[in-house]
Amino acid sequence: MRPEQLQNPDDRDRFVRDEVFPILTQGSTVLLGVSPHSVGDPKALGLICNPQEIGVQTEYWLVEVRLKQDLKIRIRGDREAKLEPCSCLIPSLEREATSVNHAFTLISETYETERLSHTGNVFERAYTPVGPKRWQTLDDLRIKVIAQSLQRKLEFPASKDGKK
Repeated sequence: MRPEQLQNPDDRDRFVRDEVFPILTQGSTVLLGVSPHSVGDPKALGLICNPQEIGVQTEYWLVEVRLKQDLKIRIRGDREAKLEPCSCLIPSLEREATSVNHAFTLISETYETERLSHTGNVFERAYTPVGPKRWQTLDDLRIKVIAQSLQRKLEFPASKDGKK
């Protein structure tokens, strides 16, 4: 159901209200994926060329990023979820980034020298540990938070006239 189909304005407002949720804490490690066929120097410092050895099941090669702040996601019922700005450190580049997306761009510009565009979907290209040799994507985290948000919104009582 689309939010505009809700007849009660209070119900509609509840579903489209912005919410911000923390998904990773300061100090967390995020590994960002680069395309092996776009990498100019496969021996470049900081490039993890065998991610399966650390338990990441991906075709990408990886570069470490450390969060200097909690990473949060903004969810609104009628829009795509978006990551909030979050200061990050890219140890292999000895550089800071203003967000995970910015970190991806800096990493892509440095490592993916055979690529023309240096943007990418960090929800699909970012991995974070959930246990020994167990990793999840930021997309996995996004889906969990969206589900929790929807569950909370659905737990509210129906409007006074009984319509949702």
